[in-house]
Amino acid sequence: MHIAIDAAGGDFLAGNIIDGALVDARHLGFGLTLVCFSDVLEAELTRHPDTTAIDIRVVPSQEVIGMDEGPAAALRCKPWASVRVAAEIVTKGEAAAFFSVGNTGATCMAARAAREIESVSPVLKAMGSSG
Repeated sequence: MHIAIDAAGGDFLAGNIIDGALVDARHLGFGLTLVCFSDVLEAELTRHPDTTAIDIRVVPSQEVIGMDEGPAAALRCKPWASVRVAAEIVTKGEAAAFFSVGNTGATCMAARAAREIESVSPVLKAMGSSG
């Protein structure tokens, strides 16, 4: 099983996200599909030479949606945004789920657009949303 990780989302780009994802993948035994800018992923994975036991796939993205951007407009204008690419990986059946610490609205909308409504609905309800 693979989890797609939007490593470009969040305030500190890929560093902390990849660190945590690798720890979890080792501990829980799942594969990772890391989505981010190619050069950033390459640099981050170089910091972790002990990843040979983890099934890691690297998928380049060309854009990121900032925390201050409106989610709908950003998703329309940025088809190669990391969160959108990660959601589409799930839609294609190449990952069981995706994770992003980036723009929450964009994450929810990307999941909805990728037809992963069933996966999103419990999270939205837990957050107190009626969506």
